[in-house]
Amino acid sequence: MGKDEEVVRELVVSMLKSQGYIVLAGGSGSEVISILNQHQGRIDLLITDVIMPDMNGRDLHKQVALAFPEVKTIFMSGYTEDVINYHGILETDVNFIQKPFTVNDLAAKIKGVLN
Repeated sequence: MGKDEEVVRELVVSMLKSQGYIVLAGGSGSEVISILNQHQGRIDLLITDVIMPDMNGRDLHKQVALAFPEVKTIFMSGYTEDVINYHGILETDVNFIQKPFTVNDLAAKIKGVLN
């Protein structure tokens, strides 16, 4: 994981915790799967980058949804949604937020997805 991705992850985790969410965080898709395999309880929301070193966000979502079928997912990327859809990385009509985003942008997106 690059330094930029790590900083973004730490900022998102900090923001989510400040909003009262319980957060499990991983630096890669395989790390997230490992953390969730040991998790007792439900998972309401997965926030993932679209492009990661070891797997893409779509594949991570599919694996997480096998164990947690009710999970909602927000995909984020520095690429525009149009570019990502054009390359077939995500299906259309997914919950997407483009980086950079503000705390308020992410909070509004989470609220919309969870409600």
